[in-house]
Amino acid sequence: MKYGIRLVSLSDGSKTEVDGHWLKFYNPAAHGGQGEILTTADPARALAFNDAAVALTVWRQSVGTRADGKPNRPLTAFTVSIEPLP
Repeated sequence: MKYGIRLVSLSDGSKTEVDGHWLKFYNPAAHGGQGEILTTADPARALAFNDAAVALTVWRQSVGTRADGKPNRPLTAFTVSIEPLP
């Protein structure tokens, strides 16, 4: 079974145009550490992970530290759901 990362909303609950979409591409170091994502509504085109723990690790991936000294984890700007891919 493969797993994907589905975007639910921004972590503060704000809605976005990609809510419900699957993560297709992620580069946490892009745009000066703000990260870059591409999403898809088609789960067949989503990034596929061999287990849910690996997907969770990608969501929490850190690229250095922020100005406040905390880890810079761009994708954690989103609340996500780690789900089996069909």
